[in-house]
Amino acid sequence: MKMLSGSPDLETMKESDPFTIMFGPDKCGSTNKVHLILKHKNPVTGKLVEHHASKPARVKTDKLPHLYTLVVRPDNTFSVLVDQVEEATGSLTTDFEPPFTPLKEIPDPDEKKPDDWVDEPKIPDPEASKPDDWDEDAPETIPDETAEKPSGWYDDEPLMVPDPSAVRPDDWNDEDDGPWEAPIVENPKCKDPGCGEWKRPVISNPEYKGKWSAPMIDNTAYKGVWKPQNIPNPEFFECEDPAAGLAAIGAVAVEVWLYKPKGVQFGNVLVTTDEAAAEEFGARTWKVVSDAAKKKAAEEAEKAAEEARKRRIEEGGIVVQMERVALLAMENPMVSLPLILVVFLLALKMCMGGNSKKTVEKEKVVEEKEKEETKRTLRKRKTDKSSSKHD
Repeated sequence: MKMLSGSPDLETMKESDPFTIMFGPDKCGSTNKVHLILKHKNPVTGKLVEHHASKPARVKTDKLPHLYTLVVRPDNTFSVLVDQVEEATGSLTTDFEPPFTPLKEIPDPDEKKPDDWVDEPKIPDPEASKPDDWDEDAPETIPDETAEKPSGWYDDEPLMVPDPSAVRPDDWNDEDDGPWEAPIVENPKCKDPGCGEWKRPVISNPEYKGKWSAPMIDNTAYKGVWKPQNIPNPEFFECEDPAAGLAAIGAVAVEVWLYKPKGVQFGNVLVTTDEAAAEEFGARTWKVVSDAAKKKAAEEAEKAAEEARKRRIEEGGIVVQMERVALLAMENPMVSLPLILVVFLLALKMCMGGNSKKTVEKEKVVEEKEKEETKRTLRKRKTDKSSSKHD
């Protein structure tokens, strides 16, 4: 959002129109910050200078509505709030780049480094010479002369062969599909010990030294790193009250850069000198919409989780059934033990595999008894609840 300076013509307004304050979220690629830029006129030169907050707040990247608030106070302190929570704070006099008060001295832009200035701290030793036995042409690696070709090496075997396990498809038609050929795969004989032309492995050459160069020594003519001398800054002035020097604001404009058909939506814009009134306005507008959006998002997430749980139960499986029993047990603690016992016996049965017919029939009787016991427990619990209500 740009707070335009002076009295701009809204009919012909364009991006380059001068602004006093630029404030708002910027999320593009790796950029994630809430811009805070103040334009301030240098009274010495008359030039407008952009001053950027050195530690900006970060942008909220979810799909909920958010409220961005800038507070600039008469004592030149500022705060950036996101959703009515302070995310950045500081002073106009110390927390902006470049600072509102320019440097008193600057490097002389007209001074040039002398032609005879020596700024190389090290130089090649002029008295050093290459040793007579230094061979610059020796290769870095050489074949290993101690290596021997493995026994059983297949010299004449190709590296790739038709897949011997491939089978011509039943629906293959030579007229339509062309002659059938098995796919090419790596020759299994080449895995151990190997096949094709055998070559000695390469090892480092112990005689290799590389290109010779003279060792480096201290440069006696070295004068150090050159830099121009400082001179008084012709643009210097003491800015003690940056807020007072901001240009009057005549209009508010929103600058939008989007690469999607749908994007940012804007609600209310408030410019006021009453910080408390701004907070109260946000509570009446943004807070209401935000709470409703959060509630809707939570309901949708809960609904999606429930649908996913139902799908898992429909798909079945012992793990899902255990999850189902655990949820039921939490809802009905009185029947948790019998239910868990039933599921445990079923799981044990599945893990142990098939049993004799007699054993299976016996297990069924036990299961039926446990089910009846569970039903009686549930009926008793309902009866107890009903009695307690009447009491």
